[in-house]
Amino acid sequence: MADTPNTIEQNAYDVASSCDNSIDQLMEDIKSAIAVDGENDTIEDTTINVNVGGTDIDVSSGGGALVLDSYLSKLSTIEQTAASAVSKKNQMAERTRQIVRS
Repeated sequence: MADTPNTIEQNAYDVASSCDNSIDQLMEDIKSAIAVDGENDTIEDTTINVNVGGTDIDVSSGGGALVLDSYLSKLSTIEQTAASAVSKKNQMAERTRQIVRS
């Protein structure tokens, strides 16, 4: 069954919302890890383990930080793609209305 404009919009919203929730959860996990380990003298002494895409990663290390950055970039790209899909759907709907009026 083909997607209707409403399901395209809803799917795009759901995808964007899921990405937002994932980003928010990661940031909360990082803040919580820092707060728990906050008694350390320097941030370098703090290990920050968070779940990134289903895998626990130490994002306080260089490699872990790169994994986190890559994951956040992918989530951002997915959000942008979802917004673009809604925008294109709206543009096509407007073009259709213009053609019908002609």
